[in-house]
Amino acid sequence: YVNVLNREFLVYDCDRFTKHWYKTNLGYDDAELEKINVQEPVPDLAKPALAPYNGYGTLEDSLQNCISLIPKPPRRDMHKLMNKDKIILRFNLAIVETDTHKHSAIDLKRKFILSYFMMDDTMQLF
Repeated sequence: YVNVLNREFLVYDCDRFTKHWYKTNLGYDDAELEKINVQEPVPDLAKPALAPYNGYGTLEDSLQNCISLIPKPPRRDMHKLMNKDKIILRFNLAIVETDTHKHSAIDLKRKFILSYFMMDDTMQLF
């Protein structure tokens, strides 16, 4: 330690000129002027477990909420967006009775259209 203005400072390393000056003027020896390792070890951070899917948004949205405090939107597949932009698969749907599920006559007459958009893998039920 070196006293500077009534404060103790730890000298953990110095150049050859300063070592020589401490040896000749203050009487330090080589053992006292050895370099001291003051670097603190960096602890490994534990990765938190991912929260279960809560039903809002997509799975990628929920994953971004766990990774960052300010979530970024998931990256879009630009190749898919450009090449499959106008491709929409449409299906006619109807309610069907089964042994376990009975429906009224009005429900059995209802018709639905399911549209599957290839560009972003979303569905629309009309």
